[in-house]
Formats: sequence, structure tokens, C-alpha cells
Amino acid sequence: MAGRLRHYRRGYLRICMTGCAPERFFNICGGRDIEIWDVVCRDGNYEFYMTIEGFKRAKALVRKAGVRLKIIGKLGLPFFYTETENASCH
Repeated sequence: MAGRLRHYRRGYLRICMTGCAPERFFNICGGRDIEIWDVVCRDGNYEFYMTIEGFKRAKALVRKAGVRLKIIGKLGLPFFYTETENASCH
């Protein structure tokens, strides 16, 4: 419960990963304490959640692992505030 609240407060991303070595990417992230959760394999692609900080740190690992990351969802308070500010300006 505390982890879910922390993720929501700091913001997190829904990621779709494609590539030839997804296991290598997960292993490298695990070795560098990059938090990934709710991993699901769909049609050979992996979808999972990752913190914003973890995504920034993982950018350097993408090339090494031979994968591509695509953000398919932005969740949490930082993104909620951005949407609210943009909606009130119009």
C-alpha cells in the first residue's frame, strides 16, 4: 500500500517494450535497482510500469539491451496537475 501511494505521488509510466533481448533489459534494471512492476507479455511485446526516475535511468540501458521503450501511459500526481493546469487555461 505504501509503495502504491509513493508511486502515485511521484508519478509513474506505463511502458511498452519491443526488441530482441527483453530479458537482458530486465536483468540490467534489476542489477541497478530500477523498479519495474506488473510485467505482462502481449503479442511478443512486454508492457509494464516504471517510475519516472527509473525511466530516465533506463534510457542509457536501452541500447545496451537492444530494446525500444515507448510510453503508453502517464499516471500519478505530476501528470494530473499538468492536465488540470492545461484544462483551466482554455
